[in-house]
Amino acid sequence: MSKIVTDVIERTDDYVCFIEELKAFHIRKGTTLLSEPVLGGKKIDLHKLYGEVVAAGGFDQVTKKRSWKQIGAVFEFPATCTNSAYILKGLYIRNLLGWEEEQIWCKEWVPPEELKGPEAHKASTLAGKTYKKCKHRNHQHHPQYQSITSAIHETPILPNQSPFNLITTDEVHQCEISELHHRTQPFEHVHSIESDASRDCVTGNEFDESTKRRMIPALQSPNASDVEWALNNIVTISYECPQKLLLNENPALLEALLTKADTCLQNTLFNTDTPDKKNAHTIILKILHTFRNFSFIESNTRVFAASAGFKQMLIKCLVMTNSSHYSHCIDILENMTPFVELGPFDSIIGCLNSLLTNATERSVILGSVRVLTMLSSSSASNLHYLLPTSTAVANRITQFLIANDEELIGVSLEYLYQYSRQSVSFGQHLLSLHGGADIAVMVSLLMAPCKYFRPTLVHTSLHDSPPQRSNSGDSIFFPHQHQHQQQHPHNHGSVPCVPNLSSYQQLDEPYRCLGWLKDKFELSNACSELSLDDMYLLYEMRFGHEKALRMKEFYTVLRIAFPIANNGSFVDAVGSPVQQQQQQKGAILEGTTIHGLQVKMCILQDGSELMCQWTNCSESFNDEQLLQTHVLHDHIPTHEVDSNCMWMDCDEDNAFRDPGELTVHVRDSHLPGYIDTSEVQGVALVAAQLLKTLSRNPNSHVCFMPYEQELVMMTSKRPALTPYIQTMFSNFRIASSSSSSSSSSSINPNL
Repeated sequence: MSKIVTDVIERTDDYVCFIEELKAFHIRKGTTLLSEPVLGGKKIDLHKLYGEVVAAGGFDQVTKKRSWKQIGAVFEFPATCTNSAYILKGLYIRNLLGWEEEQIWCKEWVPPEELKGPEAHKASTLAGKTYKKCKHRNHQHHPQYQSITSAIHETPILPNQSPFNLITTDEVHQCEISELHHRTQPFEHVHSIESDASRDCVTGNEFDESTKRRMIPALQSPNASDVEWALNNIVTISYECPQKLLLNENPALLEALLTKADTCLQNTLFNTDTPDKKNAHTIILKILHTFRNFSFIESNTRVFAASAGFKQMLIKCLVMTNSSHYSHCIDILENMTPFVELGPFDSIIGCLNSLLTNATERSVILGSVRVLTMLSSSSASNLHYLLPTSTAVANRITQFLIANDEELIGVSLEYLYQYSRQSVSFGQHLLSLHGGADIAVMVSLLMAPCKYFRPTLVHTSLHDSPPQRSNSGDSIFFPHQHQHQQQHPHNHGSVPCVPNLSSYQQLDEPYRCLGWLKDKFELSNACSELSLDDMYLLYEMRFGHEKALRMKEFYTVLRIAFPIANNGSFVDAVGSPVQQQQQQKGAILEGTTIHGLQVKMCILQDGSELMCQWTNCSESFNDEQLLQTHVLHDHIPTHEVDSNCMWMDCDEDNAFRDPGELTVHVRDSHLPGYIDTSEVQGVALVAAQLLKTLSRNPNSHVCFMPYEQELVMMTSKRPALTPYIQTMFSNFRIASSSSSSSSSSSINPNL
């Protein structure tokens, strides 16, 4: 059935000239112009549309002010055209935006690749909010910076209005040999200054005994150029092939480096001469860089841990006001932690606590928390010396739980978990801290998704296996077919793979039509009659815009759904006679009238179907879980790219760089019945283990009481949390029973 299109375009000389110039513009750009698009049964006047948008301030202003509906009002679309603003914006992007960019704003317009393909003028191409994704595709980073930025997590840390120090992202170190070495474990040689091809240093392949014998005398030389040569070579070898300079085999090298570092530290601390101070600082950075590279080999870290002079050097570096070398020191400490034995009032503890309080560099804070956590788990004596200051540290670390940084939250939770499970007094302090408000934060983190944080010390210790979803809910086959396939997985031909027709909205034809017929019609007595044309019209009204079947194909599917009797004999879809006992419930076709078939009451609605509200998506589901899976798997990008929420009537205009953030937004704002079926991992796992540990405290129940209802609700929202939450409530009952027994004993001492 063809639809009537109204032509209201006034083809004046200005209009004709404008369209001709616009056509020529698109030809130059390699794109095509849809000169008379149709919307709401009307041809759109592009000249008029362009004038209205420019008069309103241009595309960006109209989009920012959400004025596309007002722009569309000029064209007087019918009330049934509910998505006119969305379609109109897409038309403007595909046909007029480039013209506006060059004619009004004098900017060169580079057409997106989508406008050069066969679907350039499909309604969804660059429509609505998706255009924001494409605006950034032509901006490519220089390869030199891609290798650097790819190693850095681009995550904001703490809000600007936080009551504690603002944590900043890492800054590039000023080590002259390599600014990349400190970011990852050494695996290849990279020079930071590529233009300096004449740098006097050898590669691992060129390093020999002759060069090795020259290094220590050069380090001890008063000649600055000799020292620079030695340090450049040592940094390079420590990065490329540190096994050629193992410190347990070359103790003189360690002593020479420590001596040079001590001299430079003295110059840095007490020398006011700027050039000498700057040079001393550069040498310290190179030495720390070397030690950092060496620390990835266990034999070297054992040497570091056993050397009192080395620990003193680290402490001096950590108390200096210049923080550019802190991350090197923290990296070294992290690697040598398993072999460090603390002593009473150990200066390392004081330095780490001071960094947590005063440092603002993200990597330094992360490393400090990790070092304090690993030190407490390495030996009982270390824990003994760490506990006196742990409560003060906890006051600072609990503040990190509200940071917008998954890794920082994760390592902070691990610290709190490690100390809580080893010290009852620490757990008691944590429960009372901030009036118990930290428990609320920990409970909320139980629903946190796992993106990239992986715990190092916390693992699941529950014997209960996580709840498993029933196969019947996940299967796309009928139950008996699914069972048959389980029993005969290789027998593909015995049972046809018919999809689950209850979710026919998601299926391709002809299964969609078959499911719709089964859902909307039913067999009845011979007095009921329906017109075949009317049935097809209803079907076309429902699916006509989604590649509906033609009448002949529709009739074939109808005979599959309900055996049709033609001229008194019943036949199925392939023309085979139907058994006599089946004829009693069959339908009879006379001309174009079907007897024995009636419409169900749900014909005008899709029952309890849930429609996907994602822009330009028309799929519907009869199950919330299916809808949630569809939205999160089919519409959320899998990689980092500026993405907007495309949910209809969403008020969030800001783009989401991280797919995880977009997932959380969609889940919390648009899928209120969302059920998270994922395993408990990452931040959520550590939070669950920490809360489980705290719940063992006899006085913990009163701190958990305000959040009991929320915990109960979480068992349905995230079933995998159920064993952890059950354990918490079990601990509360045990504590309550013990308290009751103690009270009874005190009242009746003879019992």
